[in-house]
Amino acid sequence: MEAVVDAYKFGVPEGPHRQPWTEAYTRDAVEICAETLPPWYIREIASLFRQGAAAMEEHNIPVSQAQDWLIVIQYMHNASDAMTRWSKSHRVSSTSRPASPAEAVDRAPSILRFDRLAALTTAEGACRLAGAADAVRQHLGGVLKVPLTGEQRRLLKEVASGVAVADLAAEFGYSRRSMFRELDKLWKTLGVDDRIQAVRKAAAEGLLD
Repeated sequence: MEAVVDAYKFGVPEGPHRQPWTEAYTRDAVEICAETLPPWYIREIASLFRQGAAAMEEHNIPVSQAQDWLIVIQYMHNASDAMTRWSKSHRVSSTSRPASPAEAVDRAPSILRFDRLAALTTAEGACRLAGAADAVRQHLGGVLKVPLTGEQRRLLKEVASGVAVADLAAEFGYSRRSMFRELDKLWKTLGVDDRIQAVRKAAAEGLLD
């Protein structure tokens, strides 16, 4: 959501959804995401959001943070439901998932259109959701400390945004083969096996801030 907030700095007009954690916003947002993200990726993110919301609902929190947690949980539930409905309407099955980590990276999409997502909601709403998410991350802070270099953190953010491996190689100045090696090093540092697991871990532990 931070990228959505930043979009307003570049003159992106505000949209009709005052609260980007509602069903109406997530329904429209998934249609924009689906223009860029492959179906298998949307299905995986829906699963991640369901798991995240379930974990949050089981966590004890201070009363002062209740509203923040409700906003984030509502967003994750609504986003997951919207992505699941989209997947079913487009007959996306688990068999569409890439067979290997390398294939997953190679089939990754171009970067998301955060400007179009911003144009669905308001700056106030986007800031409120971003603030709620930040409050949740701070409460859960310190759960995991992963020793990533500055370049690895930048690479991780690009991976999470869905940048294709060829574009990653060009951006970071690597050959295609060397880019795969760098990604493999990143997976090992995070203690995961592939891109999807890396995004899940990074999102859960605030490594994409």
